[in-house]
Amino acid sequence: MSSHRRRLGLNKRSALAPAKPNNRYERSYPGSLLHLDSKKLRRFCKGKPSAGAGWEYIHICIDAHSRLSYAEILPDERKERESLL
Repeated sequence: MSSHRRRLGLNKRSALAPAKPNNRYERSYPGSLLHLDSKKLRRFCKGKPSAGAGWEYIHICIDAHSRLSYAEILPDERKERESLL
């Protein structure tokens, strides 16, 4: 059994230990780094699915210090709307 583990490179205890997790960055105070993102969502109408339903956009903001998040669904994807978040 030990020769089989040696061939696989598992003969040392360090090879069996789980890998160290990646370092997560954290900012020193809230608001120092914000992640802004927007996603396009298909809007469906009841009845006829292709009757000009259109699109809605979800805008998301995440604070890197506190991991506090805010999301809002808006009718368009304009930069001016993201700056209001």
